Amino acid sequence: MNTKNKPIPLVINDNKELHAHYMPFIQSGAIFVPTTAEYELGDTAIAHVMLKQVGKKIPIHGKVAWITPTGQAGVKAGIGIQFSGANAGKIKQFIEKMLGTLLNVAPTNTVY
Repeated sequence: MNTKNKPIPLVINDNKELHAHYMPFIQSGAIFVPTTAEYELGDTAIAHVMLKQVGKKIPIHGKVAWITPTGQAGVKAGIGIQFSGANAGKIKQFIEKMLGTLLNVAPTNTVY
């Protein structure tokens, strides 16, 4: 199987880390997932996001809406997966509820 078609695992340890990966400026919300697999904008992607702070694994299905290629100084290579599908609104709402007032502050440690 092409690695591009496999779910990408992402472990989030706390809300500060979730804040660094969350991309609220993308319509419907998105999560940045480090990967060296090559994607193009609009490709379908799946991430299995483990939120350790709540002990919950969330499958995120969506479209690639952001790409940080390898070789960019100071940032990890990866993709921003825009939430889509029947659960997109629930995922966005769940993440934003977890982040609470952090949403009002720009993250100081973005990973994208």
